Amino acid sequence: MSARTREELARWARDLEGKEPAEILSAVTAAFPPGRVGFATGFGPEGCVLVDVAARARLPLDVFTIDTGTLFPETYALWNRLEARYGLSIRRVASATADAPVADGAAPPWEADPDRCCELRKVLPLRAELARFDAWVTAIRRDQTADRAGAAIVEWDERFGLVKVNPLAAWSSADVWRHVRAHEVPTSPLHDQGYASIGCAPCTTPVGAGEDPRAGRWRGRAKKECGLHARPVALRPPTPTPTPTPTPTSTPTSTPPRSFARGGFILWLTGLSGAGKSTLSRVLQAALATERPVEILDGDEVRTYLSAGLGFSKEDRDTNVRRIGFVARLLARNGAAAVTAAISPYAETRNEVRSLAERDGVPFVEVFVSAPVAALAARDVKGLYRKALAGELTRFTGVSDPYEPPERPDVVVRTDVETIDESVETILEHLRARGLLRPGDARTAEERAS
Repeated sequence: MSARTREELARWARDLEGKEPAEILSAVTAAFPPGRVGFATGFGPEGCVLVDVAARARLPLDVFTIDTGTLFPETYALWNRLEARYGLSIRRVASATADAPVADGAAPPWEADPDRCCELRKVLPLRAELARFDAWVTAIRRDQTADRAGAAIVEWDERFGLVKVNPLAAWSSADVWRHVRAHEVPTSPLHDQGYASIGCAPCTTPVGAGEDPRAGRWRGRAKKECGLHARPVALRPPTPTPTPTPTPTSTPTSTPPRSFARGGFILWLTGLSGAGKSTLSRVLQAALATERPVEILDGDEVRTYLSAGLGFSKEDRDTNVRRIGFVARLLARNGAAAVTAAISPYAETRNEVRSLAERDGVPFVEVFVSAPVAALAARDVKGLYRKALAGELTRFTGVSDPYEPPERPDVVVRTDVETIDESVETILEHLRARGLLRPGDARTAEERAS
């Protein structure tokens, strides 16, 4: 984000300071294209207030929640009550970890490493989800934690790389509950049982008289934030955990390091135009070529030589992706690493390609190369995004044609906030953990590519 844009956000925040949440949300939703503003609620009283405000004002917010798989039963019941009361749908967003059983004999992840547990169950799913938006709305208040004390009404989110909107930043707890009572907003019955702040059931306890409202979160630990609103920090490598034994009805979702396998695999890079798929594929090719043959299937080249004559209807796009998947499968079955760099906009077709690969015993690694449209438009030297946003270009993926981000990608990289080195290393770490790459290569991405 440019300094000028940061200054504009700061001015906008000053102008909106002291305004009512409905006015703030109305200004924000009017400033971005339809469907590009999301609201992540955790079903606290603040979140319920914003659901009430948005619903009564009929604001076009895409409302979703991160389901960690360990929420209180009362939270799931409140979710249903809010949908019924306001006639809206609150989408479920979750990682595979949310539905994964704890291995026999292993300590629950929230006990063994609560920071890593939050990363897997909350932070990473949110990061992937926010890639579809230009701005996201939160229900945080400045007086809740030290990390939130400096929150502006509108600000740039360094951690996730988009605009962050905090309509209740200046409110107190008393303000929130005053609105709840005045408008009969549904909230969790757990609040009446001493739960001042409610998160995942294993990590939340009631608070006593005089305790800080968040004292019941991760009790006994210094941790007071799940990471969604903390200052940016580097993700730590996972703590090794035992590998669950596969059964006919259970598939292991944890992938600790395994012995190196020389067979081929498919590394499927998906993302919007300009997100950096081709650049990443070339650097990855250099990193992987020391261990096996590597072939890149670049979307533009495939369109020229394999899919010439296809247009950009959904049917033609799907045909193009199926052709790329077929060739990638042939290459991988013969021991090559097939690196694909194509938009591949539709989730159903990507999942079909993955299923066919796994049917043939070919490891498939889906990498979501994520960057918000605002960032892509800013660095688009050809001006295609500007033209598409102005309505001058039709069937432009991510603007006038749909792009369906992966719900559960194996890897997510944020090319708008990460260097090439960082994104490549994230992908290579996953390949090592899957046993598809030998451990250790200290060279930078530039050194590998040279």
